[in-house]
Amino acid sequence: MIRQFIDFIKNLGPGTVAAGLGALVLAASSGFLAASALGTSSQAPVRTVTINAGVGETGPAGPPGPAGPAGPKGDTGPAGPKGDAGPAGPAGPPGPKGDAGSPGAESCPAG
Repeated sequence: MIRQFIDFIKNLGPGTVAAGLGALVLAASSGFLAASALGTSSQAPVRTVTINAGVGETGPAGPPGPAGPAGPKGDTGPAGPKGDAGPAGPAGPPGPKGDAGSPGAESCPAG
């Protein structure tokens, strides 16, 4: 796309390019002058008026607003004292039958 634009500019004559650039310069300078003429000025106010609206009673409080977002999480506090031991739990189911032991004292040697 940029290549096509460059080729288009090359195909134009130098007078056409100069006229186009001159038109851009005139448009920019007229825009600057218009902005300068129509821009706001920093004029000081002519006078300041102060009024006294009187002092009255304070009105009733309005309804509470919506809750705000939650704050960041705080630091972890110190650990509390150790509590008392709880009651013993129920007995568990019996385990599997074990292997038979060595004969030892039940089988005495002869003699």
